[in-house]
Formats: sequence, structure tokens, C-alpha cells
Amino acid sequence: MKKIIAIVLAAVLLVASGIGGFVYANNNSYPMTGEKLVGLGPCGIAPGMLFYTNFALTNPDCVSAITIERLSVIGADGTVIYEGPPLIGMQGEELTTPLEPHQSVDIQLPYYVVGGSANPIDWPDAMIYTVEVFWTGTKSGLPLTGWTAIYTIAIDDAGNIVEGLSTASSSQMVNMEQKTKK
Repeated sequence: MKKIIAIVLAAVLLVASGIGGFVYANNNSYPMTGEKLVGLGPCGIAPGMLFYTNFALTNPDCVSAITIERLSVIGADGTVIYEGPPLIGMQGEELTTPLEPHQSVDIQLPYYVVGGSANPIDWPDAMIYTVEVFWTGTKSGLPLTGWTAIYTIAIDDAGNIVEGLSTASSSQMVNMEQKTKK
């Protein structure tokens, strides 16, 4: 059963990424130029399942710091959920300092979608979200890297957790350069 869910989720992610890219091209987001790290994952409730995505960002450079300039969270329907400084961890604390060499931080998608609420009743229907992390570093330094980890939690019809956390999938985020503005 878990294998079927993972396959269906992978298919949904592929379709949503294509649709999300098209819709995003037509939304009211304020595009930035420069380096960005992009990932996507689900958040919300589906029948019998709660989806939770974490984006782990790492500065792989041995010498130079990397500054995260801005983070954007966009729903698959093109709705901009958040644009601003990165909010990290379970409490959504603002990251105000650069990532030092080999430092890592976690971006918890539920914090942006439901304000970090652990109560499944507060969660919307599952949707795929794109996260864009705009960053700057030294010209000779290594680029910011990141991984998307998608977790599932089995729930009953009343929203009660019936099984512990299990990883559905993990994938590397993509680093690219935005050269022009809208």
C-alpha cells in the first residue's frame, strides 16, 4: 500500500511541477534575479494521510558564507503563500545571519501553510508547493544545496494520528540562475 502511495505521489509531483511552472509564470510574485534553489513538496490532508515536507538547506563551502536573501512559497495553483526572509525550524524563527561553511537549516513547509499547527483539523487539502530560495555567495564559492524530504502520517477520519511518521520520498533541490525579471 505504501509503495502505491509513493508511486501516485511521484506522478502527482511530476504533473504538478509542470502545471505549477505554467501557473507561476502568470502570477503576481515579485521575481528576483540571481541564484535560486528550487524544490517542491506536498503539505496537507489527503484521505487517510497527512503530508508534511521539510526542505533542508546546506552551505557546502569550506571557506565562504552564503546569504539567503529571500524565500518564496507558491501553491500549485499559482497562489503566492509567502515571500520574505526565510523562517526556519519548528517555530519559524527568521534567519538573520548568513549560513557559515557547512551550516544547515530546515525550512518546514507546514509553518508557511498552516502556521505550524500540529492539529490536522487546521490543515487544508493536500497541495503541492514550490519553494524558491534566493541566495548570494562568493563567486568562487560552492552553491547552496538542499534536499526535500516528504513525510506521511496515517490519520483516521477524525484526524487522529494512527501511525507514526514515515518517509515517503526524498529528492535533491535544483540550483539555477534567474537572469531576467518579468
